[in-house]
Amino acid sequence: MPLISNVDTDQTIMLGRGQLFTATNGKKTGSQLSLSKLNGTWIAAATTTSANDTGKLMIKNGYVYQHRYNSFERSAIQDLNSYSLISLNQNQTYALQKANASNAGYQLTRKSVASGDSLGYLYLFINQNKLVRIGQGEVTSYSKTSTLIAANDLPQDDITIFNQMDQKNPGEAASTITVDASAPLVGMSSSIKYLTDGEAGQITSSQAIDFENGKVTVTN
Repeated sequence: MPLISNVDTDQTIMLGRGQLFTATNGKKTGSQLSLSKLNGTWIAAATTTSANDTGKLMIKNGYVYQHRYNSFERSAIQDLNSYSLISLNQNQTYALQKANASNAGYQLTRKSVASGDSLGYLYLFINQNKLVRIGQGEVTSYSKTSTLIAANDLPQDDITIFNQMDQKNPGEAASTITVDASAPLVGMSSSIKYLTDGEAGQITSSQAIDFENGKVTVTN
């Protein structure tokens, strides 16, 4: 299968952090942003709420969290400016995400801050209060409604579990937490960087845990 070829070009332009810029071909593009400015609750007003798509994202310290069925899913927000232009141009996953954005009228570039998820959606931050989700032939707009996250939307215990499971599994990342009648299960993945890793979010192991007094114990 032929690879999609995409080539970026850097331009010498002075941009303030958070400044929106527009490409000369008219496609909309995101901003260079500080990840700390993105923390909070984000709502897509046009989304039909379902178990698979609640229309709500929770963003905390460089990660996007969302609730699907009986699980929390986590993905990394990537500041593509931290990657070299050469490495991005040679990355097939980035090329596919860039093509999807372009087809929707947006640009994914080295100056973008964005994320992804297990369903193949691209989340492109336009500024610190607006992002668009691109995928499955649709563009959905999200707005940040609060800089806070309600405990019933994303309990602090779950954030702690994600972080501690990262520490217990060097070289991997906790991507999901599933809670049912038995012990919570944490899905581990080789990566949760959906913009540059084609294997991001794929579950490599499911680990049952106990969580007590703020500490995770793996039970299987």
